[in-house]
Amino acid sequence: MSFPRQHRVLCLLLFAALPCDGQTECRTVSSMKVAILGSGPLSENKPSELKCRVTGAGPHTNVTWWWDRDMLPATIFKDPAKNVTASLLQLTPSRRHDSFPLRCRAENKETNETVETELKMDVHYAPRATLILGEYFDNDALVEDNDIYFTCSIKANPPARIITWEHNGVKIKDNVNDFRVTRDSLVLQKLSPSFNGRYTCEATNDEGTGVSRPYNLRIRHKPLCKYNEPKMIAAKLLEPVKIDCEVEAFPSLDAFQWAFKYSSGRVEQIDREKFTVAKEQGRSVLTYTPTSEADYGTLQCWAANSQGQQQSPCTYIIRHPTPPQAPIYCVLYPADAQKTLLACTPDSSSSGYKANITYKAEIMTNTGKKILPDTTFPYWELDNFDGFVSKEIILYATNEFGESKRTFAIEIAYRLIPSTGKHNL
Repeated sequence: MSFPRQHRVLCLLLFAALPCDGQTECRTVSSMKVAILGSGPLSENKPSELKCRVTGAGPHTNVTWWWDRDMLPATIFKDPAKNVTASLLQLTPSRRHDSFPLRCRAENKETNETVETELKMDVHYAPRATLILGEYFDNDALVEDNDIYFTCSIKANPPARIITWEHNGVKIKDNVNDFRVTRDSLVLQKLSPSFNGRYTCEATNDEGTGVSRPYNLRIRHKPLCKYNEPKMIAAKLLEPVKIDCEVEAFPSLDAFQWAFKYSSGRVEQIDREKFTVAKEQGRSVLTYTPTSEADYGTLQCWAANSQGQQQSPCTYIIRHPTPPQAPIYCVLYPADAQKTLLACTPDSSSSGYKANITYKAEIMTNTGKKILPDTTFPYWELDNFDGFVSKEIILYATNEFGESKRTFAIEIAYRLIPSTGKHNL
């Protein structure tokens, strides 16, 4: 049978080996079906398996896996009875494979057919966090009293459930100490030197936790005293003492100045040749010699940098070197069946030098004297301090200038705890 050329017949062949003549247009409709199995979410760095199943393929079908133009090694299994060919791909995915197209391709060499399917990889991985200073701010030009903000840029699959912020290793809470936290952003209000230090953000999802690299923040500010409280300085008449003034500032210092404040309120500047300055170390050392009783009073130290002059001076109170006072208001009481506590209060009534004080205690018993360990605060723990035994406790204080009076003796003659017959004093 023949057909006119204007009536060509479309012949759909299912792997039929019928010849095509010039009067028939032949196309092959493939019976191969390709499917990727086990294509649920994969976890980063965890070995996984994916299976590509090809049905209706015939015995001469080759199955391959592809990432872009790269063919991946895999294992092929054939089941001629069921006309099924399968390929098993073993891989350990990373985050770079997430959303990457993975293709399985089936090629029938006998019929010259190619069928493939594509899978966009769903790879789950722990968050990767990056802390970023707001785009309009320059870390080298941050000054006091301004507001700034950080953002925490996070790459994660699935998305992060928890985001936290830390300053110098301490978790930041919202609306505390001029911090404002809104999930992936952190606002710092009214900048001051207390904001200096290391900042990190941390993000967590079901795959794990990621912490950003630390961001070191430095605020440009006027000098501040390294120690806020006034320091007591013991100085003997006509003997020089060195007084160290330490400040914190950024940028570095331009100048220091010292002054003496008399009890009358009059302030007198101290000549420059009497003190040294180490600008980079943020310190100045004054050599001071009291020459009369009028030279006992208050020394003050200021520093200045490009941000301005220090607002509150560092203060040093010059006093005669005197022995300390003995502790007062002593109390002896049982803590438990084995331990008794002895606690006193330091005597602050003296105007003399109070630094470097050591407190001492001695217990006189029927069997001799027991010396308790020295302390910098009048507090001791006594083991097995049995009752019904007369004991005398002597308390006093010492420093480099002498010893206090031993006037605080306590007679103990009452039952503190049940007697055990043991004495560890």
